[in-house]
Amino acid sequence: MQTNDSAQPGTRKTNRLLVGSLVTLFLASALASVVQTAGGRIDIQGVTIPTQNGQWVAGDLFKPETATPEDPAPLVVVVPGFQRTKESLSNASLELARRGIVVLAIDPYAQGGSSSSMSRIAATEEGYGMFALVEYVHDAPVLNYVDRTRIGATGHSAGGNAAIRGANYFGREAAATGEPSKLHSVFVSGYVLTLREDVLKDVRSNVGMSYAYFDEGAFRNELGHGDMRRAPEALRLVNSGLVEAWPSGTPGDAGGTSGAGGPQGGGGAGRDGLAGRNGASAGDEEARTADLAAAGIMEVELGRYYGNKEDRTLRIVHNERVLHPFQPYHVGATANLLAYFDEVFDLESGLSSRDQIWYWKEILTFLALIASFVMIVPLARLLLEIPFFRPLKKPIPEPLPKPRGRGRIIFWVVFFVGALVACISYIPMAELSKDLFVAASTRNQTWFFPQRMNNAVLLWAILNGLFGLGLFSLAYRIYGKKAGTTPRMWGTNIRLPELGKTFLLAVLIFAIYYGILYSVYFFFHVDYQIFFMGVHTFRPVMILILAMYAPLFFIFFFSNSLRVNGAMRFRGEGEGRSMLVAGLANTLGLLSIVVVQYSVFAATGTVYWDSSNHWLYVNLLFAVVPMMFILPYFHRYFFRLTGRTYLGPMTICLIFIMILLSNTVCYIPL
Repeated sequence: MQTNDSAQPGTRKTNRLLVGSLVTLFLASALASVVQTAGGRIDIQGVTIPTQNGQWVAGDLFKPETATPEDPAPLVVVVPGFQRTKESLSNASLELARRGIVVLAIDPYAQGGSSSSMSRIAATEEGYGMFALVEYVHDAPVLNYVDRTRIGATGHSAGGNAAIRGANYFGREAAATGEPSKLHSVFVSGYVLTLREDVLKDVRSNVGMSYAYFDEGAFRNELGHGDMRRAPEALRLVNSGLVEAWPSGTPGDAGGTSGAGGPQGGGGAGRDGLAGRNGASAGDEEARTADLAAAGIMEVELGRYYGNKEDRTLRIVHNERVLHPFQPYHVGATANLLAYFDEVFDLESGLSSRDQIWYWKEILTFLALIASFVMIVPLARLLLEIPFFRPLKKPIPEPLPKPRGRGRIIFWVVFFVGALVACISYIPMAELSKDLFVAASTRNQTWFFPQRMNNAVLLWAILNGLFGLGLFSLAYRIYGKKAGTTPRMWGTNIRLPELGKTFLLAVLIFAIYYGILYSVYFFFHVDYQIFFMGVHTFRPVMILILAMYAPLFFIFFFSNSLRVNGAMRFRGEGEGRSMLVAGLANTLGLLSIVVVQYSVFAATGTVYWDSSNHWLYVNLLFAVVPMMFILPYFHRYFFRLTGRTYLGPMTICLIFIMILLSNTVCYIPL
């Protein structure tokens, strides 16, 4: 048997790795804070504002130093979309604040630090909390450095829906009172489904719109694609401003532009045959847009301002060539957003729309994310030197005999069968979750497994964890037992007191990991993230939710650890190759779903899983797959520390599942 000391670097080397990780983490976070505050020119503070029905909205207030009571600045409320928190749009918040705009970036209801909502359609009826914030800013004298006549809103995806719904809500209020709308201007990103006549007719705000040309959800649009030049949604938006500005309905060029066209964002070109998708022929497209022609234009000129910003009828449409989840992180799309608010608010910041620094913050917080993961194993090794935990260090069991002939065939059959089951079971488990967790699936408040999206992942994890254990047992009986494999090689033998100590150590590592995150957030107001994937702080109530989900997820994590260390650790095989194969085994099934989804999308223009819910579950995999790939690495390193299969799944289950839980909607009654 191999000893832990011979399998691991020396204590001094391990401590250097821990110190180096911590230094990198804090230094990267400090530099990210410098970028986020534009070198100290933007003050950022967390805020919590009470709203209706005992609800509340948590957010970040970005106040540029140029915003003063003597020279009040416009304000923009930034609303992330479904499954997103305020950090996911921190790039837009930073860039708007650099241009002298006060920004309130919020956690939507039921996400991040905000409460749940009494409404099942909170984006539509409450703007995810944005309506209440606009009322607060407009009516309360607290933010005396804000120009209350220039309040705007923007959001991506469901947050974009919140923005246009806000324009509708405050437009109806303005029509009733005879006063200007409290929302001066809105910018809608990644959402066109509610650009309907019944919504637009009451809008009394300037409206900008940006839609990804390669948006995976475009199958839901009226023409079934993402080309906005002749899309009825875009035509209605532009014509709604022209009709309002020119009651006679001047068609065509109408002469009513309020400025030069903004940046195209690469969206000007189209693809042949798009109108034919989902059964919409070129003739159908003409028929759909014929009635719109009477009101104004028949084809939108992308990047051109229509209407008049003074009477709030300005309209503009952008169509960037990017996928839906990555649109907020596209430099051209961000430039279009910034140019729009520069125009409607008459800003003279001296910065071009392409002058952006947000990506440096993303790079630095991603570096912090990597450092936070790297530190976990040396932290565990350091804690194992404490006398109370030292007995958990056992000799590393002998590796398994390397499979040959029939054994190799069985290994690769198990490898691909596991991946196939992981692939074909994901969407059915998502469907099953709707029947088992009805309240969360219908967006009702509940304490019974309240996370709609994670319930699907949970069922998938339980099924694949149990199936993996079955495959492991079957392969052992068919081949492993005869080839000289013994259960002692798996590292599963452990006494109950040691199992309890192992769990306590896992909890301690979890607590230290998140304690460091909270320290980073306290000092620098940043966390660990890259785009929409990250490790965030969480409300204390999430510990209860973790206690609900983690034991069931542990089935998968333990099964994975057992297979990684008890079925993929062979005599004479390098650790690097062994862990790489394990990582591929872990991700091949789910990665295949992503490959199928986007291969079909590239070939046909429509995603393979194109129901209103299924494409969202596939999008969730962008965050899940990377975690699945690195999971076996943690299992192997923890196995080498303790000689047992338990510490890895216990520790990583707590950390990874909290990451998952704090990144998704949660319909708890709070």
